[in-house]
Amino acid sequence: MSMLKKIVFVMVIFFSLQFKSYSNSSQKSLLMKADLFKRGETQLIKNNIIFHFEKWLIKKEKESSFVIYFKNKEGQVIAEEKIILNEKGSFRYELGQFQVDQHAKFSLKKNSHLEMLYREGKESTINKLKWGKNFILPPMILDYVRDNYSAILKGPQEVELVIPNLQTNISFTFSLKTKEDPRCYKRASLCILFEPSSFLIRLFTESLYLYYDKDLQLIKASGPTLLYWREPEGGSLKPFFGDSYFNYK
Repeated sequence: MSMLKKIVFVMVIFFSLQFKSYSNSSQKSLLMKADLFKRGETQLIKNNIIFHFEKWLIKKEKESSFVIYFKNKEGQVIAEEKIILNEKGSFRYELGQFQVDQHAKFSLKKNSHLEMLYREGKESTINKLKWGKNFILPPMILDYVRDNYSAILKGPQEVELVIPNLQTNISFTFSLKTKEDPRCYKRASLCILFEPSSFLIRLFTESLYLYYDKDLQLIKASGPTLLYWREPEGGSLKPFFGDSYFNYK
């Protein structure tokens, strides 16, 4: 065997062992998935699905990651979010919005400061934000209701939502809506409204409705998303406001 062939052979063995070791040291499990339709769509059929959603938990030796994938009809990932937790209690947040070339990498440091790098196209900005106890990032919205269910039953709960592209926090409120509310999903046992706390900001933004079953599993979300889309007749990309129907099979 020539020297070149020996080197190639050794490299193949090395990378095979490395891949096998990585596979054995990580566990990946699907937590939830959803089909996204135009808001108000009454025909919930396969042909009317606009996007797909998946949330995964990936565990490694020293960290756990919650990863959200948004996919188009063809199954291509068009946006993703990651919350990466380590043993020391800090975390990293990563955003990739490939439709409009928006990217973020945030890291919570020991001094409770969130260091933020955000890029849109060729323009990048770096900032720092003091992280508080009631601060959340966009991927944390869906789990907040389950984790704070008892508090929400007693009254509205205000949080500080960090907006990646603005690199700042804005006050939002989770509030319980009655079953008689016209926006409440009939199949839901719990209807939650998530909206800006400021009346003025609410005039220029869309609210998010979250619907849970009796076991506090999210079954539907209605309102703004991370995604963009074009109307079937064409036109420019615009923010997608839709209805997401979740399942756990």
